[in-house]
Amino acid sequence: MASPTRDLSIILVMHFILSMASPSLSCVIPCESEINLRLYLHQIAAGSGTNQVAIVASSQPAGFGTTAVNDWTVIDGPNPGTATIVARTKGMHVQADVGGPGWFNYFSMVFEDSRYKFYTLGLEVLVFSVANISYTEDCPVLCHT
Repeated sequence: MASPTRDLSIILVMHFILSMASPSLSCVIPCESEINLRLYLHQIAAGSGTNQVAIVASSQPAGFGTTAVNDWTVIDGPNPGTATIVARTKGMHVQADVGGPGWFNYFSMVFEDSRYKFYTLGLEVLVFSVANISYTEDCPVLCHT
């Protein structure tokens, strides 16, 4: 289910959204801060440590309708063996394009890193690919808990 194009698209969208987030939502006076993070979704579709499972299989071409649940880790580096877990994403993804790869992802990202521990990020992302070109549409919501 995971593809490098989809993973890269999701990472880029998350990077953009997180760069706009402000951890200072509780300021009494107007204040701003910018957060720039490079984060990586760590997906394991099969084998040891599986963190996503297909719950609805499809017999349609391109797997249209396939639905999976996920509990992906979000790490701060490309190597899962040396990276630190920054957050977890819990949600679902659905193959929503009849003609080919087009995954609709929706999940909540809950930060575990002490700097952002009280923040969550709700995210809906549509990732699809046409002629090896990836497109992403997103609709973010930042929530402070």
